[in-house]
Amino acid sequence: MEEGLRAWWLYLAGILTYLAVERVLSRPMWLYVFGHEMTHALTGLLSGAKVHSFKAKSSGGEVRLSKSNAFIALSPYVIPIYLVGVALIYAMTRHWWNPPQLLPVFQFMLGLALAFHISLTISAVHRHQPDLKVLGFFLSGVLILMGNTLVLAFLGIGLFAKTPTFSTYAKSVGNETWDGWVKSAGVLQRGIMRGYEYLRRQPWTR
Repeated sequence: MEEGLRAWWLYLAGILTYLAVERVLSRPMWLYVFGHEMTHALTGLLSGAKVHSFKAKSSGGEVRLSKSNAFIALSPYVIPIYLVGVALIYAMTRHWWNPPQLLPVFQFMLGLALAFHISLTISAVHRHQPDLKVLGFFLSGVLILMGNTLVLAFLGIGLFAKTPTFSTYAKSVGNETWDGWVKSAGVLQRGIMRGYEYLRRQPWTR
């Protein structure tokens, strides 16, 4: 099987495996809450905050920091912490031990971690979520959507075989967007001209 196609199937297998586990068993809420609060703590440390307390259980969690901001509040909804963990483990393992089975296992686990992040993020975003009150529900939702879209774009560029570079990707998106606008303008122009010709042929315009 071609390498790029095999990678797609392994990512897809990981995604479907997680969705099946969630469907048949239940959502691993303690695992999600722990990763959620850990992301708050790590981004807090990166922002210069001090961690005063950390609590995580399936019913909910809490991290008390010396300060907070929008980056800290929204980071768990954008940063796929377990996906980052899988990538770091893979990189370290590959440095010391790189058997042929390592890459397929990594690709499968990456799909699993990505499905976990997207599914649990969707379930966690609601109007009563305290994290989303920092910027308001609407603006927070827009930033979360944009952030996850960028994460998926970078994953597609950096991890899938035979994908373009970021500059090629950006240029392609720009060209396709421009072509879409040009075609839309052409359709609009033809519609206006046809409407004008139709009206010009009517008796009341003579």
